[in-house]
Amino acid sequence: MKDLDGAFKPSRATYIITPELTYAPGTQALKGKVSGWELLCSVLAFAAPVTSVSSLIPFVIQGGGIGAPLLILAATVLMLSFSIGFVAMSEHVTKPGAFYAYVAEACGIKIGHGTAFVAVFAYFTLGFCTVALIGPVFSSFLSEVFGIRGVPWYVGSMLSFMITGFLSYLRIDLSAKVLTLTMFAEIAVVLIFNLIVPFSNNGQNFSVEPLSASHFFDGNFTVAFLYSIIIFIGFESTAVYRDEVKNPKKTIPFVTYAAVLFIGCFYAFSAWMIITAYGVDNVMEAANRDTANLFMNAMATYMGKTSVDVTRGILIISAIACLLSAHNALARYIYSLSRNGAISPKFGKIHPKHMSPYVASLGCTLGWALATLVLIKADPNLLYAQVGGVGTYAMLILMSLTSIAVLYFFLRRKEFSFRTTVCPLLAVAGILSFTLLTTVNFHYLTGGEPGSGIWLQLIIVGMFAFGYFSALLKPQPASIAATER
Repeated sequence: MKDLDGAFKPSRATYIITPELTYAPGTQALKGKVSGWELLCSVLAFAAPVTSVSSLIPFVIQGGGIGAPLLILAATVLMLSFSIGFVAMSEHVTKPGAFYAYVAEACGIKIGHGTAFVAVFAYFTLGFCTVALIGPVFSSFLSEVFGIRGVPWYVGSMLSFMITGFLSYLRIDLSAKVLTLTMFAEIAVVLIFNLIVPFSNNGQNFSVEPLSASHFFDGNFTVAFLYSIIIFIGFESTAVYRDEVKNPKKTIPFVTYAAVLFIGCFYAFSAWMIITAYGVDNVMEAANRDTANLFMNAMATYMGKTSVDVTRGILIISAIACLLSAHNALARYIYSLSRNGAISPKFGKIHPKHMSPYVASLGCTLGWALATLVLIKADPNLLYAQVGGVGTYAMLILMSLTSIAVLYFFLRRKEFSFRTTVCPLLAVAGILSFTLLTTVNFHYLTGGEPGSGIWLQLIIVGMFAFGYFSALLKPQPASIAATER
């Protein structure tokens, strides 16, 4: 027990509580040889270039007008501010766990565990919304391209998490290589479109007007900026793989910055080219008429119907790659919780051959399988909206908690600099304020009426409370060393 000045009081037994996460006895650490390039592709797979360009950027354009590229660049600045503080604190956090480890280090084990359960919920729901997306897209692809009709949506969904479950069970190196190949295909498809558009029609539709600051607040800023931030979700998972990458002290900071910059610049350019494809005077009419197919319709115009069929096939692969990235991150969160004594030690087991958290991975696969069976009669489009919306909202809360934790950590240590104070302060101001805006306008995420979906928000509160009180009631193994006097 400590005095106010931090000195230990003499007592029959002195309990030394370490400030950081510690591991339960008998647990093993993950090992791997993932390169920086493979880690970058694994993280970018979560951002899913083809899926984001076809499914998210059209909503940024619909909400923000022709100023969409600037909104994405503004979100990039905000995410960079977050990343600078995040990376600065990584020098003091030696345990994997991303949001979980950072909040626990700064704010204590109880709040850390509350954050961890919210993170597990966020990754699980984002993974399941991807499962709900893949099913209908897969069925539609079989029907329209190959003439195979009547395939239920859940067939494609089940195939997707069976594939990712198999790959996640094996060595992380294999998943990284699969995701690297997938990323090449995704980026190539979008990049070809981006390079063809400005030179078509003698460049008549090309304009720099979308980059004008006068269009920054066109349309509904809250909706447009929300979808701009959603594009970046997953970049923080670099820290989850700390034990499995080569030279993590250099690799993780580099990959974190590279992921944010690539996502921001590539998607801002893609938004600009989609606007260019229609022309600044016509894009909003097209976006309001058919938002979901804004990118595919433009691709059909400039590259032909065959390119659309190929891209739809790559879209399915993109979504499966996104699910695999989420699967790997979720399995490692569950593994970390187990290794730190928050849940059953069984989830902390490592496969003797593949060196993967195979029990945690199997748990993810089983969880998505059960969720699919329970909701098998539900409308997959509604599932995608509601489950994806609550998962995204949970991620915003996690980013808010982590940005506050980073700022508090350095303020407590009285470390004042651009990296440790200014950037974390900007991240707190931007992310927290926008999370509060989203709390009030939650229906924008789920597609419901204003005031609907509050029960989904309460689930997140319940997950945090469960984690907090479970840590409060259960001592952390190996975090307390007792010495008898």
